[in-house]
Amino acid sequence: MKYLILLSLLTMTFHSCSKTSSNTGQSIQETNPNSCSVYLPQTHQKTVEVFGYNSKAQLETINIYGYDSSGGSPITDSIVVSFNLTQGIYPAPGYNVRYHYQGDPVVGETNYHELFYDNQTRVTIDSVTISNINGFPVQHYLYDNNGNTTVQWLTQIPNNYIINEIDTLFIQNDNILTDINYTATTSTLNYLFTRSYSTHINPLYNKILANSLGCLLVVNNYFDFRSNYLPTQFINQENGSPTITINYLWTTDATGSVVSGVGTDAGNGSVREIYNYRY
Repeated sequence: MKYLILLSLLTMTFHSCSKTSSNTGQSIQETNPNSCSVYLPQTHQKTVEVFGYNSKAQLETINIYGYDSSGGSPITDSIVVSFNLTQGIYPAPGYNVRYHYQGDPVVGETNYHELFYDNQTRVTIDSVTISNINGFPVQHYLYDNNGNTTVQWLTQIPNNYIINEIDTLFIQNDNILTDINYTATTSTLNYLFTRSYSTHINPLYNKILANSLGCLLVVNNYFDFRSNYLPTQFINQENGSPTITINYLWTTDATGSVVSGVGTDAGNGSVREIYNYRY
């Protein structure tokens, strides 16, 4: 199972950017989730994220495991994201990613990302500075006065860069309302995601990460660190595919924290996503 996770790198000079970050040591939130998972019954695939924190309750590692039992025997893929907190700076000035895709080389692929922030602690560039493979995509983050974020995904060609995709996340009340992605060279719509929101707090949300790394940590639309609340509805319109609408029902424990959720297809009522959170 492949994941769109924290990709990019850059080899140009960053004289116009500065690495700034808060050093307040603020904790993420009182009830940090230990793990969360989503199971897709139709494809027999499950993704689990396990979170590690330091003594200040700051997010230090994310272990991501993908289980695919749709074939003859289960396959487990894994990704480990570790944030560089050794400088005592939070959000982190960088992170390392290690991939292990079974049956898909290169096993153990790694790369290191440097993060560059503006004076509001928002990521402006995500730059891979060390990698054991060739090919250097780039992410530039642009912000408007309404909190919306546009990510330019670039790919390196000899002595130059070309913009392949533009992904814009439109924010309303600190939630990702719409996410629209185009292939820049052909103006092809890759996908348009639209969400409506519940009053249930998103267990993965915290203000520090949401306003800095949040847009990097929206993984396959199942794990969203950017939005403050959990959705009631998700509309998926992908190029060449029928539009899918998913409705969500969330279950809370005695403290009001969400512990599970189910996403059903609005068209036929089938269960498409099953969520679980552990604290």
